[in-house]
Amino acid sequence: MAINFENCYALLPLVNRRAKKRQKKLILMRLDEIGDFIIWLNAAKEYKRKYAQYEVILICKNAVQPIAEKLDYFDKVIPIDMAQLKQGNVQYLVMLRKMLMYARGGYLIQAVSTRNICMELVAACTPAARKIAIISDNPNISPKEKMAYNRVYDRIIDIPIVWEHEALKNARFMRKIGFKYYRASKTVLPGTVGETIDMPEKFYCIALGTSSSSKTPDVGVYIDTARYIYDKYHLTCCLLGTGEDQEAERCFLRNCKSISVFSYVGKTTILQYIEIIRKAFFVLSGDSSAAHIAVAVGTQSIATATGFHYGRFLPYDLEEVHSKDKLPIICNEKEKCFCCNIDKHRFTQKCKINMQRKGKPSCILAVKSDLLIRGVRQFMEGET
Repeated sequence: MAINFENCYALLPLVNRRAKKRQKKLILMRLDEIGDFIIWLNAAKEYKRKYAQYEVILICKNAVQPIAEKLDYFDKVIPIDMAQLKQGNVQYLVMLRKMLMYARGGYLIQAVSTRNICMELVAACTPAARKIAIISDNPNISPKEKMAYNRVYDRIIDIPIVWEHEALKNARFMRKIGFKYYRASKTVLPGTVGETIDMPEKFYCIALGTSSSSKTPDVGVYIDTARYIYDKYHLTCCLLGTGEDQEAERCFLRNCKSISVFSYVGKTTILQYIEIIRKAFFVLSGDSSAAHIAVAVGTQSIATATGFHYGRFLPYDLEEVHSKDKLPIICNEKEKCFCCNIDKHRFTQKCKINMQRKGKPSCILAVKSDLLIRGVRQFMEGET
């Protein structure tokens, strides 16, 4: 049996579970993607420090569970299969309610601003004694939906809804809830987060995919760039990606027989993926988790930002930056139409046509190999 949860937002306050007796449990909700989770991890470290006498429970997507369990910021990790919730799997929802009983009586903090019905359903199903959340900045939900979402919580933390980097937005939230001196800075993933994997002495990575095909540059861009890098610098290329990127992998390998290349597409765990990026000389990617992992492990990334949320994740904008921080080199330049996602995906007419015909907006179709090559040259000339 399945239910379409998308139309059930009005029922959220009715299924909102509460515990009368408070317990020393801090429940942190981060049901977003790997890259967002990496950006947020400095905050998790601060929560653990301030609430040292509490049991810190993380509710996260199952994709980030292995990373979370390698860190000492969390005492318990509860992974959520968001795909099952999106499909309206009632059996999974029943099982989920039982899993979330572990958090009974805790203090829940919902730190994701762009929330959706599935995230709010998890928050409602968690029997916490008190629930707070950052104000929602999701431009794609109605005022009625937003009102129903807010009724799940005891308190909504109001911060200015401005177009800024996720790290800055989270820093504002942290300061509002008592972390007076918290500043947005790059995450550091310790060496304990990763799995040993044998790699060549010197190589660079290309992360072929992103969380959405609409954010992914054409594979031909990477093919031309890889040829240039091999001809100019004689570096070995390592391809990274998930099983969904195997078609792009085959195209790449078919057209790059004359260069030194090997592939781990669809063959790594997330912890091995992190370790490969840690060992790489540099990383080429779109707006994906690879760029944020690279920042966190101290590897230079050369990335293309998506125009429709330019500045939200890339390029980086932090309050504290140190000279040794390797922030992504962004290849594409900001255009007048960038940041269209701030107002309900109001694409230009050209973008609407490109989305219908090619599945990508103009800002992604405009990414060519010369932009990536320029970023590579900028990095390599700095190294020499």
